[in-house]
Amino acid sequence: MSYSKIDRSTASVPVNTKYHLFAFVKDTTDGPGHVSISSVKETPEQNKIKHTSFFPSLIGSFINGLSLGSVPVPGRLASDHQEDLREAEHVLVKEIDSEQYQRAKKAQKNFSKEVSAGKRAYSVFGSLNPFATLMTSFFNAQKNAYATAEKHKRIHGFHPVEDHCGFHVYDNESHSAPATFGPDNCASSVTYVVAEAGIPFSNPLIPTLFTPSLEKQGFQKIDKEEFIQRFKLK
Repeated sequence: MSYSKIDRSTASVPVNTKYHLFAFVKDTTDGPGHVSISSVKETPEQNKIKHTSFFPSLIGSFINGLSLGSVPVPGRLASDHQEDLREAEHVLVKEIDSEQYQRAKKAQKNFSKEVSAGKRAYSVFGSLNPFATLMTSFFNAQKNAYATAEKHKRIHGFHPVEDHCGFHVYDNESHSAPATFGPDNCASSVTYVVAEAGIPFSNPLIPTLFTPSLEKQGFQKIDKEEFIQRFKLK
């Protein structure tokens, strides 16, 4: 299915339920770029959209800037797609089947839950910055050590004992399931959703590179006004 201007007359009035992935790309030119993703269910009666846009808080952005992304910070999710649509230089769309749509929605929900649970930390350069990976490994070790100590206390009623070197000693029952998180950013969040939908996709790492990379996977550019008029998703 084409989204060119030639097809507007027929594409503007859909007759069946259709499913789409939309990517909103703000190029890395004047200031930092950004990329986000939406799954859309299109019906004659109503269009439903679920949007994933991952970014740091104002303070987190400041810390990321000072540390060049070496210190991952808590991330946030946008409540809707409107700001990303407004700021995007490119909007791209790919029609998908119902199974891919459900898989994309599930990935978006999982990502949202992991952000809320603190399992997704934001780093402006993501895994490109080795110090960010090192810092998240340190945070994981600290978090897992604390969880194991608390589990030992719940089971036995006292803190773990220490050996002659001062290290805590645990039995096998006290070890908690390791909680891990890595450095993420807007690029990795979009890559995760697209890949989970069953579309082969490698993280381009930089928002500006998303447009050509997505086009190679069948995404097509769509005019902003066409997007608004057809999908009624202002």
